Amino acid sequence: MKLIVKTMAAATVFLPAMASLAQSNQPLTRAQVTSELVQLEEAGFRPTDWLHYPQNIQEAQARVEEGRNAANASHSPTHAPQDRPDGYSEGDRH
Repeated sequence: MKLIVKTMAAATVFLPAMASLAQSNQPLTRAQVTSELVQLEEAGFRPTDWLHYPQNIQEAQARVEEGRNAANASHSPTHAPQDRPDGYSEGDRH
């Protein structure tokens, strides 16, 4: 019984990884798959909760993606540097 649960948990982890692999054509490392599983678990996914599968992993994936989008938005510039009359850009250092 434990083997079935472990096998299903592993399959759950590899399904999103396989989708990611199909998009990037790059092989995933074990560390990348483990990192993704940790992120999903931190977002509320429980691999042993088969009563709510696949809804539970889809919700966790959505939360992880929202977090990535928020992180990307916080790192993007809010405005482009403006040219100054002295020839330097606003972002230039002297």
